[in-house]
Amino acid sequence: MNDYSVVIPAYNAAKSISDTLQTVLSQTIAAKEIIVVDDGSTDDTVILARQVSGPVRILQQENTGPGGATTAGIKAVKSQFVATLDSDDLWSPGKVERQLAILQKASDKTAVFCKIVSFADPAFADQLDGHPEIGQVKDGWIRSTMCMPTDIALGNGPLLDAALKFGDMVDWLARLKEGGTNLTMMPDILAHRRVHPSSLSFHRDVSRDRGYLEAARQAILRKRALLKAQGEQGSGMGPGNK
Repeated sequence: MNDYSVVIPAYNAAKSISDTLQTVLSQTIAAKEIIVVDDGSTDDTVILARQVSGPVRILQQENTGPGGATTAGIKAVKSQFVATLDSDDLWSPGKVERQLAILQKASDKTAVFCKIVSFADPAFADQLDGHPEIGQVKDGWIRSTMCMPTDIALGNGPLLDAALKFGDMVDWLARLKEGGTNLTMMPDILAHRRVHPSSLSFHRDVSRDRGYLEAARQAILRKRALLKAQGEQGSGMGPGNK
């Protein structure tokens, strides 16, 4: 089945949401539903999203961060598969079709990602002239490339925002891998990351770096707890043997 929904967390994305939605609507296999989670925007994000013709559903909530918005969207999905996309990024037309083909052949728990290329937001071309990110192709271990069975996404729990506002995906993907999901990176460039002054790619930010470090710390703590539990079981020191 090619039954999939798309989740787009959006915060003050009026300048890009229409273009982003159009690239979803241009997919060679149509999405059953496009869920835009408005994360407390104060601009015209919702108005512009409602003007797009297509199976667009809008959920509105108070601002929690991209992880909380993504989690809310995934919980609302009723399709077999879910793909996610940041509100300022774009997809190539065959992106989801090619990912679904891989997922339908997978014999184990699998989430599929693709390579991504960065491009300059035309509105900020002067500021971005010579920026090192522009034109770079990278493995897209990010929200905008991800596609997977919905039950796997739901089973992985929420994307954490409180301490991980800029590390929510790092932590979430680590938990997927720890839970036995095969994270597959396609060699194809099927997503396009918009770079602008407020994007993560534009400059370094202490609060963002802290989020990534906290995500790494949480992964280490989970691994230590697992090793400790395995050690106690191996030594016969389980709860019933104390």
